[in-house]
Amino acid sequence: MLNHGFSERVLSMAEVENQQPGEATPTSQSPALIAYVRMIGLEAGDTAHIVLRAPVGTVIAEKLLPALERGQAQTLTLIGRKRPGASWPAGTYLAEYQVTNAGQTVFSQQFSMPMGPVRPGP
Repeated sequence: MLNHGFSERVLSMAEVENQQPGEATPTSQSPALIAYVRMIGLEAGDTAHIVLRAPVGTVIAEKLLPALERGQAQTLTLIGRKRPGASWPAGTYLAEYQVTNAGQTVFSQQFSMPMGPVRPGP
C-alpha cells in the first residue's frame, strides 16, 4: 500500500500520488466521506475488498472488486457515501482493505480517522 486515507470528494490518481489529499480532508460538514487506497504490484487473480464503517461499527459502504485478469502496476480504489443528514456523526471512522488470491489473504490493513462534532458558528 503506497497511500491511503480519507477525503471529502473523489480524488484523482495524480492528487494521491502528489500527496495533495489534505486539501480535501473531511469534516463533520463535508458533503461526502471517501476512503481511498493506492496499491502497487497487484497480481492476476487478486481480489480487493474495501469496507467503510461508521463510529458505531455499522458498514456505511462496501465494495468487492472482481479478480484481476492480469497484474497491475498500481491501482486506486475509492469507496464512500454522501452525508446522511445535516452532519456526519462524531467518532472514529474505520476503513478496512483486504486483498486475497486463491482464497488466501495476501494483504490486509485498517486505517481510521476521527471526526469531531459540529462546531457552533460565531
